[in-house]
Amino acid sequence: MRFFRVATTGDEGACEWQASHTLVLPLVSVGNVGQLAVEMLLTGSAELSTRQVGALESDLVLPCSGSTPQGRLILPLEVYQSGDRGNKSLSLIQQRSPVAAGMHEQFASELAPLLKSATFREVVVVGSLDAKHMTDSQLRSRQYVHYIVVGDDGARPEAVKEMVGHLEAAGVHAFEGGLVRYLDAQTPQHYGSLLIQEHLEDLCSGGRVVVLLVVMCHEGDNSMEAALGMNALAAATGVEKAVAGSTTPFPHDVVYGAPHPLSSY
Repeated sequence: MRFFRVATTGDEGACEWQASHTLVLPLVSVGNVGQLAVEMLLTGSAELSTRQVGALESDLVLPCSGSTPQGRLILPLEVYQSGDRGNKSLSLIQQRSPVAAGMHEQFASELAPLLKSATFREVVVVGSLDAKHMTDSQLRSRQYVHYIVVGDDGARPEAVKEMVGHLEAAGVHAFEGGLVRYLDAQTPQHYGSLLIQEHLEDLCSGGRVVVLLVVMCHEGDNSMEAALGMNALAAATGVEKAVAGSTTPFPHDVVYGAPHPLSSY
């Protein structure tokens, strides 16, 4: 896997996406909620002012291409950076197509070293889980978004406490059973890109904090669940004010946004 730059207007300087404070990336999982939540961060808020700085090339991701309403080329694995946020810079990876069947472990083995070699202080992963796995207490509380602290080496306990505090204040609570139960519930589907426990935990070296956000949902139109996931991402990364009033991305509105005419009934 390699990174290559994408020329953008007014961006002639060196690209330092791997030196950002926080990295956000989605998992390709139930209802594509992770990708839509990231997309809402990228396009739903002008205040966050993200820009594409490059893309990742991998033979293990199914090829796809498209364009935005503005005519910009869309690629399978794109890399974005937010505007100036001082010492809390933010990078985002958006995965727009799934990993080829049977290649998930190999893809994770390619991606993990690339992330581990970077200097991110925090990594926030957002994925989803079929709502059929909700426990009785989750059903009673109508709690659809949860977090899992994947692990840390104990070097930055204050950072873990701060992120968990932001999530709890936003109404996002710990996932019952933790990472083991989440991974067990995924078998045998084996969704996603980094859904291999050793790779997730391997990122937690050098004081890096890794948190997995889990959105409970079904297949279909998951606009509401994606918005919940986006709000949880905003809380975890400290950009709540920047995403206030975010809107659903244009392509999703085209597919799901048009209501059925009453005359059809």
